[in-house]
Amino acid sequence: MLRYVEATMVIANFPNMPPINFVSAYNPPSMTYVHFTLDFELIYAYNAAVFIAGDMTAKHKKWNCLKTCHFGKQLVNFANKTGAIIAAPVEPTHHHYRTNSVIDTALVRNIPYAVSALTLHELSSDHLPVKFHVDSGTPAEIPKTFIPNWRKFKQHLINQAHEIFAPKNTDDIDREIARFTAEIIQAYRESGSWTELIKNETTPEIREQIRVRNKLKRIWHDTRHPVVKNSLNRAQKYLRKLHRENDERRWNNFVTGIEP
Repeated sequence: MLRYVEATMVIANFPNMPPINFVSAYNPPSMTYVHFTLDFELIYAYNAAVFIAGDMTAKHKKWNCLKTCHFGKQLVNFANKTGAIIAAPVEPTHHHYRTNSVIDTALVRNIPYAVSALTLHELSSDHLPVKFHVDSGTPAEIPKTFIPNWRKFKQHLINQAHEIFAPKNTDDIDREIARFTAEIIQAYRESGSWTELIKNETTPEIREQIRVRNKLKRIWHDTRHPVVKNSLNRAQKYLRKLHRENDERRWNNFVTGIEP
């Protein structure tokens, strides 16, 4: 039972190596002067190989923060005592008009791979996402999803129709349930196809304008200069215009049957 941090954990199984527990954690800043790393001890108890990443609200000069806070000291001391490594990006993950800081880090323990972190500038928020790369030497898979064809699924079941079922005992019922379940699973697998889950539906111009908008947003957070604010508003307005035109174009292509 965790007392301070909020966490979600999944267990990843890899070939020829022990499983790794990947944990997404959040240390609320309102929990002032608590020893939040005590919860990490409980997480450690589940598995020796652990990857804990998230918003730790922990600042330390070791990962390019201008100052060190009590949470940062706790995290460094805990990592040193438990033989863990702290992976943090070089660029700030949180932008504030007072100071920028890196508060999103990872605690890596007993993982035999090099781990790196990169701040992503894909969002306009003052709190940026972080991408952690675990260099296992294996190529990354392209996310895919299975799209069933329900017409083929129905026809497959019709073609596999059996005689009228007349059970004589409970064993007959159990066997028929197992047979029918296997038949449904087979029909589902053979009636659909796999397709890539991620498709880029934006234009290069939109992606470039997003980068411009995000850069202006970060400068605005740092300076609060009215001229930058005006530039940011114009960039946001132009980005909405590009999105609107792209949506209209994709809709027209859909109506006319033209591939986008």
